[in-house]
Amino acid sequence: MRDLGADPPFETTGDGFSLAAGSKMVTPAEFPTPSPLELVMPVVAEALRLAAADDGSLLDFNVRVFYDAHVTRAMEREPDDPPLRYDAFTFMTLMDAFHWLEAKGYLAHRGNGDSYDYWLASPT
Repeated sequence: MRDLGADPPFETTGDGFSLAAGSKMVTPAEFPTPSPLELVMPVVAEALRLAAADDGSLLDFNVRVFYDAHVTRAMEREPDDPPLRYDAFTFMTLMDAFHWLEAKGYLAHRGNGDSYDYWLASPT
C-alpha cells in the first residue's frame, strides 16, 4: 500500500464537499491527469472523467456501476476480450485509488446517506 503520509488539511464547501486545501472543483474537461502515474491511476482517472456529469459531479456514486460502465470502457477492452470480474479486491483497489485522489486534491467527496457523492477536483 502506498504511503500517503499525513492527511492534508481539508476544506468544506458550502454544499458539504470536503476537498484538500487549495484544490478546486472542476469539470471533466478541466480534470488533470494525476501524477505520479501508477498502473491503475490513469484508468481510474479516465473512468472518473467518463462517469462525471458535465459539471464534474458524480452523485449517488455506486462503485459497481462505476466499474461495470466506466472502468471497463476506460480500459478500452476489445469485444472478444474475456470479461472483467468485479470482486472484493477490485473494490478495495478502487477505494485505495479514490483515497489517494482525495488526499492529493484530485477528488472532493461528501457523505450522502447510504452512499457518497464525488466531484472532480484539481490541486492548485
